[in-house]
Amino acid sequence: MMRTLSKAYALAGLRIGYAVAHPLITQALNKVRLPFNVSRLAQAAALAALDESEFVKSYKMRIDQERKRISEELRQSGYTFIPTQTNFITIKVGDDLEVADKLKRMGIIVRPGSQFNLPGFIRVTISPDPSTNERFLKALKEVTTNALTR
Repeated sequence: MMRTLSKAYALAGLRIGYAVAHPLITQALNKVRLPFNVSRLAQAAALAALDESEFVKSYKMRIDQERKRISEELRQSGYTFIPTQTNFITIKVGDDLEVADKLKRMGIIVRPGSQFNLPGFIRVTISPDPSTNERFLKALKEVTTNALTR
C-alpha cells in the first residue's frame, strides 16, 4: 500500500508519502528511487501533519460534499463524467488538449485525459473551497459551449 500526504495533509509541494509493503517490494522500490528524495523539512512536516487527524477529517468531509455537489451540477448541465470517490473528477469535454489550454489561459489548471490514455476527458482536482469549484464550473461551461463536447 502506498499513500501520499499531498492533498489531505496539505503537503503537495513537499512530495512526501509512505509505503507499507513486503520487504521484496520495498527493495524493488529502493532500486528506482532517487537518492536524498525526501528533505528534512518534508519529513518534519509529514510527522507534524500525521498528528492533525481533525484537520484531515474536516478536509475529507468538505471534499466529499464538494464532489457530490460538482457531480450533480455536471449531471444537470449534461456533462458525462466518470463516477469517483477520490479528490478528482474526470469529465468528458471533447478536445481535452484544447479545453485544458483554454482553462489554463483563464487561470485554471486541469490535466488533459490524453496523459492518462483518456483522450476527450479532463481530470480536475476537487477543492474543499466551494468558490474555487464554482469558478471552475463556470469556466468549463464557457469553454465547452459546443454541445458536441459534452
